[in-house]
Amino acid sequence: MSSKSSRAAGRSRRARTLQTAEHPSWATALATEVRRQRKALRLTQLELAALARCGPDFLYDVENGKPTLRLDKLVGVLEVLGLRLALGPGPGGLAVVSSGEGRRS
Repeated sequence: MSSKSSRAAGRSRRARTLQTAEHPSWATALATEVRRQRKALRLTQLELAALARCGPDFLYDVENGKPTLRLDKLVGVLEVLGLRLALGPGPGGLAVVSSGEGRRS
């Protein structure tokens, strides 16, 4: 293997590693919860996209753990699913909860 192809292979391995590192645990948890709730409501991605007024590509990104999403679109999807984002202190301070949970009276 030439040094040029060896460097290219090394860059390719690093790129795969970085892509995995770019999906933080909160993005994975969000993806899992959105997919679980959508399926519990027996909605397809296309049906949910229509109800949430976003594109199916956006839902694909959400359900695949993309960490950079438009907040307004995400909130719309969560509202249709009966979910909401909850923020708290610390590194684990982001959670997806049912709309009735976690509210202060």
